[in-house]
Amino acid sequence: MYKIPIVKYVNLSIWVYFVLLLVVSIIFMDYAMDLQWMFFGAFEILFFLIGIKVLCQWWWHIRNEKVFERSVFKVALFLRLFYVVFSYFLYIYFTGVPFEFDAGDATFYHSFGQDIARFGLDKSFDLAKEYEVQISDMGHPIYLGLIYSILGDEIIIPRLINAVWGAYTCVLIYRLAKRNFGEIPGRYAAIIAVLFHNFIYYTGLHLKEINMLFLTVLFLERADEALRGEKLSFSSLWMPIVVGLTMFFFRTVLGAVAFIALFGSILFSSERVLSMGKRILIGFLLFLSSFMLVSDKIVAEVSAYWEAREKNQSTSMEWRSDREGGNKFAKYGSASLFAPAVFVIPFPTMVDIDTQMNHQFRNGGYLEKQLLAFFVYIALWMLFVKYKTWRSHLLLLLFMGGYMAVVCLSAFAMSERFYLPAMPAYVIFVAFGISQMNKTYDKLYLPYLCLICVAVVAWNWFKLSGRGLI
Repeated sequence: MYKIPIVKYVNLSIWVYFVLLLVVSIIFMDYAMDLQWMFFGAFEILFFLIGIKVLCQWWWHIRNEKVFERSVFKVALFLRLFYVVFSYFLYIYFTGVPFEFDAGDATFYHSFGQDIARFGLDKSFDLAKEYEVQISDMGHPIYLGLIYSILGDEIIIPRLINAVWGAYTCVLIYRLAKRNFGEIPGRYAAIIAVLFHNFIYYTGLHLKEINMLFLTVLFLERADEALRGEKLSFSSLWMPIVVGLTMFFFRTVLGAVAFIALFGSILFSSERVLSMGKRILIGFLLFLSSFMLVSDKIVAEVSAYWEAREKNQSTSMEWRSDREGGNKFAKYGSASLFAPAVFVIPFPTMVDIDTQMNHQFRNGGYLEKQLLAFFVYIALWMLFVKYKTWRSHLLLLLFMGGYMAVVCLSAFAMSERFYLPAMPAYVIFVAFGISQMNKTYDKLYLPYLCLICVAVVAWNWFKLSGRGLI
């Protein structure tokens, strides 16, 4: 039915991981990772890359879109349920409890959710004062409290539910990509989403990332449908507004970026996407509802974050540099350094650092982002330079660019976890980039991979040297 050019990049990408692992282990022999972390890393990258080949072969000739969506959901759900159970017992084996290494945030959310279930949802904001949290950290504890009050506070239950949200997220990514770029990129995006390490990994944790991921994709998909749909109805408008407001309770800047992206799309999208009459009507209704529903506390949190952005980043980098076991080079980190590399950072940790067990456990999964970033660059080149159709995809561009910019300006610019809400749009651009590959761009992929290898080796040197280990 369709050509499958992605498969030819898979074998080359597989070699990259093993070459990197060998080179880093030889250069930094005294700090080579334990074999168990090498095994997990190899499995992660092989599962992702070989899985792409397998799913392309299974699904590429499915003609019925509904059948394809059901296949995506079923496989995504199976993989996530399996990982939830596997990681539950794996963490017990390694740590004695079903939580990841250094699980401060996860245990905090679990305890908060238990208290909400014990004292009732109506006491949530009273408990928030005791826990000293803001609105942006209230959504996940309330969500956990609701689950615990209905189904009990067994740790694995919310993670099993995470698997359902994660699987449906893959279906939404397919719909969103297909609507923007067509069937072939839509299928690429779905297959990558089903297998993408970051989308699977967080289903097995007690963090709020899977909820934010689901809300983000639901918002983007429904907002995109409202903008592109032939008919405008109340039902097509209320969903993105409600979901967008809910996002403020998981991360304040997430909700802010979502609404800014939507407003920007209404104002500047191509008329092929949005007619002037529809533009005015949607813009007015969105502004009115947002003005009525967004509270003063949310506005204050967004303003405070923006005003303190430079101080927060510099203070955090100084702390990371000066703390025990910290990296003395961290204090030189700034948005001007992070922004040019935003599509590839952070790089995988492939050396033994005793305070970064989670990083070593996920070393193969981290590399997936670097392997895919090349196709994002191709997609952006096509949209802004070759075809000049960027105004037809403003919602995705503004959300991905805006959210990544916010993270670059924050204290978490080198934390993979905080980029996660932008990754669905990222995956969609990866899929579009792959669909645009030709002989000219093919020739650039190997040099790009060589640059990535140099960067990864340098990153691991930075990790060790900054701690005085070499």
